[in-house]
Parts: sequence; structure tokens; C-alpha cells
Amino acid sequence: MRGDPGSLKAKIWIGLPLAVAGGYLLGDTTARLRLAGEVLGTWWPWALLALAAVNLLRSTLRLESLLAPSVLAFAAVLGLALRDGVAARTLLDIVIPAVIAVTGMLLLLSAGSGLAASWTRILTTGRVVARSSDVLQPRAILGELKADLSLLDTPPSAVRVTAVFGHVHLTIPDGWRVDLHSAGAPLTPIRGLIGTGETEIRLRVLGFCGIVTVSRTNPARRNGRKADPPTGPIPARPQ
Repeated sequence: MRGDPGSLKAKIWIGLPLAVAGGYLLGDTTARLRLAGEVLGTWWPWALLALAAVNLLRSTLRLESLLAPSVLAFAAVLGLALRDGVAARTLLDIVIPAVIAVTGMLLLLSAGSGLAASWTRILTTGRVVARSSDVLQPRAILGELKADLSLLDTPPSAVRVTAVFGHVHLTIPDGWRVDLHSAGAPLTPIRGLIGTGETEIRLRVLGFCGIVTVSRTNPARRNGRKADPPTGPIPARPQ
């Protein structure tokens, strides 16, 4: 029996950092904790800027498109550092391990899409496609999540959106009518709810200082064909 893909991804995200942290602290825990604190105190603004840049690029490009530019950028930065006389110890102890760690985290993000549709993004961006009509819970906390529901034949029983300083972008079919409940979402605008249909979807929004966007698409056009023409008599044009 195959394991739950969602639990498998959770084990990877929890287990891998714990294994790395344990390996790092093994031997001289006090000294290595002190070194980690010094590095974090010096480099945390740059780490946040790097994280923001990665999220900005991932919101417009797929991860695979960033691989080659990232290699070129790293080679250029390494060359500049060597030319300008940056200490070899700094490169060996900080820069190169940091690049390896970031690369591993990006690979985990790309592998996650193949494991399951993760509906939570914290400090990251991502895209997911709904494959089932169960209760969906897309969440974005200091990040962005683009959830595509347009391939579903039947709407989910409920969509519970959480946006805390983040952006959740839902794509739904044209024919769905949205029943919106957003009493628990102060300072969180909900955009793009124009249009109604026969099929109702219950949308619950919980958030603070976030944004929720709902866009509509025609499933027939997404599948590469034109929508079926309307049946019945064609109404006469007004004179």
C-alpha cells in the first residue's frame, strides 16, 4: 500500500532539516551554535532579500527556467569574489555551503509538486492544480499560492482560503457561482468575483492584510478547443 503523498512530503520537509541540523551540531554543539548565531546575525538581511528575489522569480517563471541563470549567476559572483580578494575561508565556510543549502531547498520545492498538491505556502510561492472535489484549503502566509480549480468537473464541497500577509489566486470555471463568506478576513480584499452560474462553490476566507483573487476560465478553451456554441434560437439583434 502506497503512503499518503502529503504525509511523505511533510516527512521530507521536517526530517531533512532535522538531519542537517543534527549533523552540523555533532561534535561541538556550543561552538557551532555560537558560529551559527554570528552568521545569522550578519547575513539575515541578505538572506531575506535572496528569498524575496527567488519568490519573485518563481511567481513569474517555473523553477526549471531558473536553473541555468542561477548557475551563471553563482559562477559570476564566485569570480568577482575571488578577483576582489574575498577571503578563501569566507567562501569555503559560508558562501558555498549556503548555495548548496539553497539549491537543496529549491530541489525540494520542485519535487513537492510531484508528490502532492501542497496547499500551503509560507515565505514561498507556488502553483497547484486541484484533482479532487474534496474540501480544499489553500493557504498563503507571507507568500503566494496560485491554485487552479478549472479542471474539476464538480466543485469542491468547500474552499477555505487563508491569506496572512500573502496572496491566494484561485482559478475557477466560468459557470461556478461563488458563495462568499469573509467575515474573518480584515484588511483582506477579495477581487474578481464577477459572474454567476448554476453551480455553487462555497468560498470561506480567513486572513489578515492579505489578498484573494478569483479569476474565471473556460475549461473548453483550456483544453485547446473552442467552447461549444450555444443551443436554441439565436436572439435577434436590437434595431
